[in-house]
Amino acid sequence: MLPEAEPTEPTPPEIHSLEELVMAGYRFVTLPYVFSVLVLSIRKNMGNVYLVKIGDWPMRELFRAACVSALFGWWGFPFGFAYTILSLWHLWHGGRDMTWRVLEQSQGRKEAKRIMAAAPKVKLPATIWWVRLVILIPVAALVIVYFRIAPDL
Repeated sequence: MLPEAEPTEPTPPEIHSLEELVMAGYRFVTLPYVFSVLVLSIRKNMGNVYLVKIGDWPMRELFRAACVSALFGWWGFPFGFAYTILSLWHLWHGGRDMTWRVLEQSQGRKEAKRIMAAAPKVKLPATIWWVRLVILIPVAALVIVYFRIAPDL
């Protein structure tokens, strides 16, 4: 009989329900981004819905979504600018938290409200500032360009 191989990654705790999952500090998160070309603005999510433990955000995907939106989201007319602001707002806060919607669909509105009220609060990791820097650079550039051009108009 061969010895069993040891798992290389720690296994998640034994969880039997969505309520236990949320109470253990997990969240369902999507990472929106915008890609625009002239009159076409595409709003999508980077991957599907991520199940993340509070503090263990998918930073690589967050960074990619912020880069795509910050560089290519603004250029669509008429909605590219508005969609980009909304996308960057969600990314600034670590992605769009879909936990409420998942709980509401599976448990009902009243039960979802009770679970979310008792759930631990979201704490973003310190590395989120890299994503926020990617968001701030193009916004600052747009503000500088606006104030350089606007006084001449």
